[in-house]
Amino acid sequence: MSEERLLTIDEMLAAEDVSYVTVPVPEWSSNGVSGSVRFGSIDAGTMIEFAEFSSSPDGDQNATIRLIIQSLVDADGKRLVQKEHVVNYIPLFMKKGVRVMNRLLDAVMALNDIKIGRVQIKNALSEAAIGSSPTE
Repeated sequence: MSEERLLTIDEMLAAEDVSYVTVPVPEWSSNGVSGSVRFGSIDAGTMIEFAEFSSSPDGDQNATIRLIIQSLVDADGKRLVQKEHVVNYIPLFMKKGVRVMNRLLDAVMALNDIKIGRVQIKNALSEAAIGSSPTE
């Protein structure tokens, strides 16, 4: 059995604790090659923002799409969209098929161990997609 010791605050803050998952998205293939997207877990501050957006009475109805966009990373783990630009991508992702977006949301939520309000969150994503152009 290995020994454990208590970490210092500096060790806690220096630890790299981002996890990653890659999700196949065959619906978004390009030139006959199936595509996939990669997500990185979010930080505590982003989680707090998400909880505030999704639970507030006048909260952001696009909180789930915002969460998906904020979680996108490249092969090196670098965020694909900076926080200040997320709002520009929301209307574009709202046009994507709800089946694909739900699959991506499932992956992001599992990666971040988000459980509370799961049905409510998924319903919000489905409602946000109503009226968007039919895509898969």
